[in-house]
Amino acid sequence: MGKMGKTQARLQFEQRKTQGPAGDGTAMGLEKGPEDTPGEEQDLRQLLMSMQHSLNQIDRKIDALAYRMDRMSKRIDKHAERLDHVENRVSAAEDGQTELAGGQMKLNRERRALKLKGQPKLGGSSRLPYTYRYATTATGR
Repeated sequence: MGKMGKTQARLQFEQRKTQGPAGDGTAMGLEKGPEDTPGEEQDLRQLLMSMQHSLNQIDRKIDALAYRMDRMSKRIDKHAERLDHVENRVSAAEDGQTELAGGQMKLNRERRALKLKGQPKLGGSSRLPYTYRYATTATGR
């Protein structure tokens, strides 16, 4: 016998169990015992092997899902840590202990404005708009 699919092996096993190899109902215990059917043991072995294979596949999928859950929980923990850090900084700023985003954003805005007004290096930066990119002087500054 060649390699059979799970369902085909299961169907053959059920058929032999109820009808017998000859199809005359002998497997139901009327005349012969179950040890007298020659293909039943092989069918049972095949069924067992296919079930073990299925269990192994399910086990691998469970392991993969557990790994993904672990990675996700680590990511969630990292985000929660960042959120706690931000909340702490905001509460400190509200208490007046430190200056937070407002002053820093204003500084960044001023720096950006100065960068645009100043002449860029030769070739320019890709962050600058096109009109400022190649506005170099004869000296290359």
